[in-house]
Amino acid sequence: MNANTEPNWPEILSAVFTDPRFRWVGTYRLAGEVDGVRVGVVLASMNSSFVTYALNKGDFDRLAEAKRRGKLDVGFVVGARVEKSGKQTYQGSLDVDEVGERLKYEPTREGRLGPFFPLASSFFPLDDYAVF
Repeated sequence: MNANTEPNWPEILSAVFTDPRFRWVGTYRLAGEVDGVRVGVVLASMNSSFVTYALNKGDFDRLAEAKRRGKLDVGFVVGARVEKSGKQTYQGSLDVDEVGERLKYEPTREGRLGPFFPLASSFFPLDDYAVF
């Protein structure tokens, strides 16, 4: 990749579940390196029986803090539809800082894995790689 070219993050993140540059570091967290850029990802998952995404607050805070401290160069929240089979499908992505601004005053709900942000199905903008 040309040093002056920004990676096409939506394209890269759309393959996060199969791309060998990423590894699982938690139930809903992935880390990787793309062309020398340290990347962190937190999933906002939508199970088949729900109409909203769930973004774990602890995982989100951890991602934001890792970026703030310089452990990561970039961080993203990826929307993922989770089928009953466990298969995950990319639905869109946003930069962790943008998500932080959007959620600054939003309440959390208590869930099985701790507090989470419920996100509307329209939270992630459609990009060329998201499944409609």
